[in-house]
Amino acid sequence: MDDLENNNSSTIIIDGEIKLFKYYILFIIQIFAFFILGLIIEPEGYGLCFVYFLVFIYTVIVVSEKLGEKFIKVVAGPVIFAIPLSIISYFNEVKNSCFCPFWCTCPEPPGYYHLPRMIALISSIIILFWSIGEQANGDKRFGFGLFVGLLCSIVMFVSATLYGFW
Repeated sequence: MDDLENNNSSTIIIDGEIKLFKYYILFIIQIFAFFILGLIIEPEGYGLCFVYFLVFIYTVIVVSEKLGEKFIKVVAGPVIFAIPLSIISYFNEVKNSCFCPFWCTCPEPPGYYHLPRMIALISSIIILFWSIGEQANGDKRFGFGLFVGLLCSIVMFVSATLYGFW
């Protein structure tokens, strides 16, 4: 009986106390705002993306008060994975980026240039499917934590890449 109670303590009952729909909408709206902000600000203002990342982290902390400690631990997993990848992408863009929209005079990028983006894309797809699988199996808190961690990682990776590019 204790094993059943421990298993149920990490599962969010959709028809019960917590509905995740409002949290999904909150985080998706924040991501759209981040990308719109990235499109309309000047390249010198990409430091604002870092401030936006801090706002995103604050939102995660506020939501974690409702969803519990397990949620914040699961969110941290993808973020910890994305930190070194974002740093690598930043330095990769600083060293190798070149912007030439029409008559390209840029040198051929090195073979490793697209590697951080490919690793980020593949790991994002894996984490997304893992999140969906966990939520379908009933562990909503764990699956939602993976999803939010994925969103946070994307914001961090894109910010570092854009900041390094410009």
